[in-house]
Amino acid sequence: MAWRRHYKSNSFAYRFEERGSGIGGSDADKEIRWFMNKDFRFALLNGLEKAAPVKVIDFTNYTIKAHEPAEMTRRWSLLGEINQKQTRPQDRPIPVDSLSDNARKLINKHYPQITGYR
Repeated sequence: MAWRRHYKSNSFAYRFEERGSGIGGSDADKEIRWFMNKDFRFALLNGLEKAAPVKVIDFTNYTIKAHEPAEMTRRWSLLGEINQKQTRPQDRPIPVDSLSDNARKLINKHYPQITGYR
């Protein structure tokens, strides 16, 4: 509730980086960068060696209408275009330029250096 009192307009934007994405420091050779704001949640995964490709592992657009599930469940979560949990076939990590045009435009509004979108 303290967060809601401080950010009444929902105008936050933050990011954080995590190295070693697994339990007990496994995947120490990987880095995840998270970007979150009122419009979306977005995560990039890459290896720490120079030639490692950057892949999108999560993008959820918060500007579109969401619907809660019709049936009662405790396992519900908001799944976007791609989700880090990889529970659906489309959730495999992908290059940034493989995101939809709309996703890249939205990301570009906040982080033009990431999408290279013009």
